[in-house]
Amino acid sequence: MNSAKMMMSAPNVVSICVDCFRDSGAEGRLYTKYGTEPRYFENSMELLGMLERFYDWLGYPQASTAGRTFEKAAGRIGQAGPAKPAKKKEKPEEVVDSEALRTYRGRLATFIVHVQYRQNATWQGQITWEEEEKTQEFRSVLELFKLMDSAADTREENEAL
Repeated sequence: MNSAKMMMSAPNVVSICVDCFRDSGAEGRLYTKYGTEPRYFENSMELLGMLERFYDWLGYPQASTAGRTFEKAAGRIGQAGPAKPAKKKEKPEEVVDSEALRTYRGRLATFIVHVQYRQNATWQGQITWEEEEKTQEFRSVLELFKLMDSAADTREENEAL
């Protein structure tokens, strides 16, 4: 099985449809295998939060570190005794197959993203720019977003010619 087919068979593959690029990053829609409705994002930080919550909900890939916030952990301060065991999570049902996921298109660019690992407080994986049929590996969220931004730069250069 080649790497493109393996990537598409992963449960956490997403399609990021970019409709425009602004100073705050990409704006568009996010599609997963677990629903037919798009999730809209207005900037890169919003997209990042959506993806992080999706991977946490799916439980894959497993995060190697726990996220920190400025908020106190509710119910933990002053409590004695062991923590409650986590409930066993049922496996979510895929409602969109891999090929259908590839049919969604952004006005400017479409990316198929497969995060393979969430290690060292960042992500590692592969991104495919569908319109150009180019696949690159990324070693961090920053590198992932830079690859997406480079699609906008390439598109602007081509339009200027």
